[in-house]
Amino acid sequence: MTKAKLKARSHILSLLGDELIGSDALAVFELVKNSYDADATNVDIIFEGIGTDNQRLTIRDNGHGMTSKVIDKVWLTLGTDFKRGSNRKVSNKGRISLGNKGVGRLAVHKIASNIDLKTKVLDSNIVHHLSFNWQNLIDSEEYIQNIEVELNSYEDNKEEFSDGQGTEIILTDFKDKKWNKTKIRDFYRKVSSIKSPFEITENNEDEFNVSIDLGDKNDWIADIHGPKAILKKAVYKFNFVLEKSSDKDIDVAKFSWRYVFNEQNVADSKFSNRTVIKNEDTLDVKDLLNEYYDDSEKDSKRKLTNADLDGIGKVQGEFYVYNLNGNIVSLFFQNEKTAIKQFIKDNYGVRIYRDGVRVFNYGEVGDDWLGLDYQKIQRAGDHFSRKVTIGAINLPLGDTNETLIEKTNREGFTENKYFDILKITILEVFRKFEREAGSDRDLIQEYVDGFKPVKKAGLSETIDELKDKLKDKGIEKEFEPLVGRIEQDYIVMRDVMVQSGMSGLNLSIVFHEVDRELRDIEKRLEYTDSKSEIDDVRIKVKSLVSVIDTFTPLLKSTKEKDFKVSDSIKRAYQIYERRFSSHNVLFSSPILTEEVSDFQIRGKSNLILSAINNIIDNSIYFLGYNDKNTQKAIHITTDVDNFNGNALIITDNGPGFSLDSEVVIQPFVTSKDNSMGIGLYLSNIVLESMGGQLLILDSSDYDIPKIYNGACIALVFPKK
Repeated sequence: MTKAKLKARSHILSLLGDELIGSDALAVFELVKNSYDADATNVDIIFEGIGTDNQRLTIRDNGHGMTSKVIDKVWLTLGTDFKRGSNRKVSNKGRISLGNKGVGRLAVHKIASNIDLKTKVLDSNIVHHLSFNWQNLIDSEEYIQNIEVELNSYEDNKEEFSDGQGTEIILTDFKDKKWNKTKIRDFYRKVSSIKSPFEITENNEDEFNVSIDLGDKNDWIADIHGPKAILKKAVYKFNFVLEKSSDKDIDVAKFSWRYVFNEQNVADSKFSNRTVIKNEDTLDVKDLLNEYYDDSEKDSKRKLTNADLDGIGKVQGEFYVYNLNGNIVSLFFQNEKTAIKQFIKDNYGVRIYRDGVRVFNYGEVGDDWLGLDYQKIQRAGDHFSRKVTIGAINLPLGDTNETLIEKTNREGFTENKYFDILKITILEVFRKFEREAGSDRDLIQEYVDGFKPVKKAGLSETIDELKDKLKDKGIEKEFEPLVGRIEQDYIVMRDVMVQSGMSGLNLSIVFHEVDRELRDIEKRLEYTDSKSEIDDVRIKVKSLVSVIDTFTPLLKSTKEKDFKVSDSIKRAYQIYERRFSSHNVLFSSPILTEEVSDFQIRGKSNLILSAINNIIDNSIYFLGYNDKNTQKAIHITTDVDNFNGNALIITDNGPGFSLDSEVVIQPFVTSKDNSMGIGLYLSNIVLESMGGQLLILDSSDYDIPKIYNGACIALVFPKK
C-alpha cells in the first residue's frame, strides 16, 4: 500500500484572500481586530495618495506586538489555533480574542499585493521586519509548504514605536488602483463603525480608539457627522438589558428597559418629554423551542427564561428612531436637517457588537436580519421603518464565542439555534418599543396632519360632525341630499366590508382547526397497521367533517332575526370545544347553566357569532403567555343592569391588554403575531351597526370572579 500526502498549491493563498473577505473595508476591519486582540488602546489608519497609482495604507497600533517566534508559529501559520479553543484567553485588559479562524492575515491580500510589517514587544529593543509581495510569493513555489519568507530583525534605535511596543502594517500596490470618493466614504463609514458609538459596551473603561487620516482627501468625509450627537436627537429612544435572574428560585429572565420620547426636548412648545423606566419587567416571547412541542402547542406564548439565555448571556441594546417628515425634521433638527437625513441614510439598520466590537454585516444597508421591512409591509401604521431606525445589540464574547460562530467570510453568524433565539428575542423587544411609542406617534401624526386622529372605528360620528358644521353655517338643506347619499354609501360599504372581513377571520379559524385535524390523521396513518388503529383514523375523518360542518354557517350571510345570546354562546362552545381541550383552557359560562340572565338580540347571527369567536380566539392565543403551572381559563357572562343596554362579557386570566382601550379597536393595531389587527375593529363595527358598542373593561369593576383578571371585553347590545 502506498501512502500519499495531502498538498495545497500556492494559488490557494490568492483564492483565500479574495473569497474569505467580502470587501476592502472588511479586510481592514480584520487587521484592526488583530490590534484589539493585541490589547491596543490606539489604532491609526493612514491612507495616502488616494486616487493615484501610489496609494498607500498604513495600520499602526500600540498593542503588545509579536516576537519572532509568534510571527513564525502564529502569524505565518494559516488556520492556527492560537486564539481558538483552550488557547482563547482573557487578555490583561479583560478582552477575549475576536479572531479565531487563523486566516485573518490573508485579509491584506484582498486590498494590495505588497505588505510591509514591523512589530516590537515591550521591554525589547528589537524590531522584527517582514516584507513581501503576495503574487511573487505565490509564484515562487508550486506548493504552499515550500514557500519561504525572509524575516529580518534590527535594533530600534529610531524609537519607531513611541509606546515601546506595537505593530505597523503598510500596504502598497493596490488591487483597485484608484479609489474614488464613493468608495472612500463607504470605507470610512465601515471602519469608523468598528468602535461602537452606542452606550452599551459591556466594559466602558476599556479604551480602544480608531483614528482615520485620509491626507488631502479628508474633505471627502468632512460632512459625515459624528454619531453620538445625532443619536441624542432621535425622536424615540429605547434601551434595554436582558439577563438571567439573580434569584435562583426565579426561572424567568430579567428584562429592564427605558423608553424616552423627545429626550432633547428640542420641540418643547409642541411636545413634552416623556420617559418610562421599568427595572423589574419580564419579556413575553413566542415559544422559541416549538420543534420540541406537539402541533397543538406551536402557537403557545411564554416568558423568556434563564435557560433561553444559555449560550447568549447578558444582552444589551439600544434603538433610536427618527421621523423624516419635512415638518417634523424642521421642528426637531432646524438647521441640521441635511446632516441628520444624510446620517440616517448612511447608518440605518440594527448592528450587532460583541464586547463593543462590531460583527459585520448586521446593520448594513442591504441587511435586514430582524425582518423589519417585512413587518412594515404587513402593517405599515403599526411599525417603525428600518430606514429611520438605528440600533445596536451588544453581546458578551465570553458567553457566545462557542455558540454564535462568525462565518469564515466575516459576514454574520452561522444560523443555528442560538442565533434563532437571539433574533426572535430582539424582535420581541423591538415590538415592545413600538407599542410603548404608540401614543407619542399619534401626537406626531396629529401635528403632521393638522387634526386629531379619529379613535372611533367607522364613519358615522364623522358624518354627524359634518351635519353639525353645516347646520352651524345654515347650509344643511343645501347639502342634505349629498350628505344623505354619502351616509347611504357608507352603510352599504360598511356591510360589505364587515361581511367579507368576518368571513376572512372565520376562514383563518377553520384553516387552523382543519390543519390540526389533518396533521393528526397524517401521523396516525404513518404508524397505523392494525384494524383498531384504522378505526381510529375513520373516527378522526368523521371528526374533521364535523369541524367543517360546524363552521359552514359562519361563512354564509344571514338575514336579521331575533335570537337568544345563549344560542350564540352554545354555538361558540361547539366550535372551540376541541381547541379548549388541546390548549388546556377551562371554559365556563353561567349563561349556559341559567345562573345569569339571558337576553334577546336582533341582528345577523353569523356576524355576532364571528365577533364572539374572534374574542375567544384572541383569548386562547394570549393565554399561551401564562405560566405553564397556571390553569388557563375563559369566562363568558351577561350583565343587564350596569350598561346602557344588555352586555355580554368575555374575560380570561391571561396577561390582558398592553395597549390603550381606544387604540386596540383601531384597524391594523395588534400585539398578536402574524395578525392583521382587524378583528376587534370589525367586531366593533358590527356592534355599532346595531346601535351597540364594544367596550374594553377592567374586570375588577364588575361582578366577575377575581381569578379572571386578564382581558375583559363587553359586547353591549340595545335592549329590546
